[in-house]
Amino acid sequence: MRISRHQLKKLVESFLSEKKSTTKVKCPKCGTVNEAGIDKCKNCKHDYDSKFDGRSWTEVKNENRLYHLFEQAAKFICPKPAKSVELNTVNRDRGIKASHIKYGPLNLNDEDYWKEYAKKWGTTAEVAKKSNCGNCVAFDISPQMKDCMPGDTSDGEGHLGYCWMHHFKCHSARTCNTWAKGGPIKEDEKSTDWFEGAKDAALFNRSHKKYLERKENE
Repeated sequence: MRISRHQLKKLVESFLSEKKSTTKVKCPKCGTVNEAGIDKCKNCKHDYDSKFDGRSWTEVKNENRLYHLFEQAAKFICPKPAKSVELNTVNRDRGIKASHIKYGPLNLNDEDYWKEYAKKWGTTAEVAKKSNCGNCVAFDISPQMKDCMPGDTSDGEGHLGYCWMHHFKCHSARTCNTWAKGGPIKEDEKSTDWFEGAKDAALFNRSHKKYLERKENE
């Protein structure tokens, strides 16, 4: 069964409003969790409108897994280049040509590329190969990002992920000059954090180069 965007929006809004009606609150005095809308704590009878020892009543996070998925979906939208072959190709080609990026190599056995890359770090090509997209801080392979990808994203040498620095799908075994330690991004929540920080660029309808030019002229 297929549903329209409008129907999906209504479904999400209905689910979220239902969640609000079932929110629980924690008593600052005894720590008991109460249903929302109460006047007093069911355990110690502490007034809902009163603080205790400087602490206020707090809302208890809804741990419902289905709600969590809806909440994440409401905060995250697939980056345009992840869905558009044209945008992805333009941004990737820029990454290949730009001297400060130099995404590659085309052939993973291109030793000349790896030797040149190794010079940047003052190391050997073999060591340099270990600093690749697959362990870069901006390389997103979270479940929600995988859902943005078209079809199979892996081959015998690695897998595709989304680069939040340069906004194109990159291969885990390749690398670039802006590699930074700390990846990959595996959790949806962390992926959403990156999306929040790069939302304007991720949803821009033209190339990332055009986005950067627009930002410079603002």
